[in-house]
Formats: sequence, C-alpha cells, structure tokens
Amino acid sequence: MMRSSALVTALLASGGVASAATLDLTLDGDFFEGGPAFEVSADGVNVLSGVVNTEGGENFSVEVPDDTTLIAIGFTNDKALPLGPDGNRAADRNLIIHSVAFNGKNWTGAELQAANYGRRGSALVLYSNGQATIEVALSKDATENGSSCEARSEISGFGNGAIELTAEQKADIDALMLDSNCRISVIGFSSTSGRASVNKMLSEARAEAVSQYLSTRGSFRSLEATGAGETDQFGSDQAMNRKVVIEVR
Repeated sequence: MMRSSALVTALLASGGVASAATLDLTLDGDFFEGGPAFEVSADGVNVLSGVVNTEGGENFSVEVPDDTTLIAIGFTNDKALPLGPDGNRAADRNLIIHSVAFNGKNWTGAELQAANYGRRGSALVLYSNGQATIEVALSKDATENGSSCEARSEISGFGNGAIELTAEQKADIDALMLDSNCRISVIGFSSTSGRASVNKMLSEARAEAVSQYLSTRGSFRSLEATGAGETDQFGSDQAMNRKVVIEVR
C-alpha cells in the first residue's frame, strides 16, 4: 500500500524561502537489510534526505524555490549480495522512482535522465548509488531577459580512452546558442568496457574538456562539470556511450 510522508519544508537561505513551490516524489524500492536511502537537491542545494521504509511505495513532499531549474534524486545506500553462478543476485537494494511532480507538471520515472539505472515499465530504477535528474523550469533570470536558456546537446564521437575534443566536436559546441544568464551543466559518460575506476576518470576528464572549451565562449551564470562514469543508456554499441551531455537552463 502506498504511504504518504509528512510535508518537509526546507529553508534554503538564511531568510527562508521567499517564494516556494511543492515538489512531490513517489518512490519505492527493492529492500535488502533495510530500505533505500535517497537525497534530493534543487539546483545543487540539498533539500531532502530520507529512506523508503514501506514496500509498495511512499509519497514524499518538500518545498523548494519556485524558480528551481534542476532537480536531482540520488540513491545513497546501495547494498547487494554478490552475483550467483546464474549471473543473478539473491538480494539487491535499489531505489525506484515512479514519478516527480513540480509546479503543476508531472514526469514519470521513464522520463528522467540518469546514470546507473534500469527501467521497469514507467518507473526508473537506480542502482550502484546512481542519480536521476530532471529539468523542471527555465532560469528565472533568463526568462525575464528574453534569453533562450533551454537546450540539451550530446557531444559524441569519443574514441576508446579519448579525452581531447576533435574539431567536429568543437563545432557541435559552437552551434549552441548561449547567454551569460544561463546555467550550464556538463556531464561526462564512458562505455562499460574496461575497469569502472578508469571509466569514472575518463567521464570526468571528458566533462572537464568540454567545460574548459565552453569557458572560452564567455562567462555564464554557472558552469559545472561532473563525470557520471560508465553507462549503457545511449545504446548497445560501446562507442555510443562515450559521450558528454551539455544541459543549458
């Protein structure tokens, strides 16, 4: 049976939230020695931490600024038994995201961007302490100034172990219409081939290479680069997953 948690109000600044909206999450989990723990951030600020304690799902609500542009939901206490001879695990703790609702709009788990994830119908399943993100609005400053701070671009074509940008990749970045009022997030990915620790470093280095090139285009409201590590979310071909995603908001 679905259970609803109490409303949690987060004060994100010393004076509290001047203008707030409610973020509603429907979360579930695979339970193994306890339920999945999670953290939620709004534009990089932690607004909610909790644990799913009821099989069948729970509803969580938190107040966040109504000009929030990016919500991130992270799984924080992964635990699993080793793979068995059949290639499966006897027990595995995962976080399941059924839906997200904010400012009158609803998203299913299937509509979220993520690293370290799987799909179950319309739900998204996070494992290996993965994170899901969703762009919920345009930047308030950008909207007021008439800027088009809403774009998503995928920079592909990285060779195995490659970090440096090619002329074609730089041209793809140059094609983005950017404004100084925009917030830019750069997320690097790698294929699943090779050691996970090396792939994590490659994903971070690719994101940093793109971020450094973007910085030559001018200054922005914010510019952040992170590496999500290895993934298979972009396709079955390993080369398709050596990618950097640029999110402009």
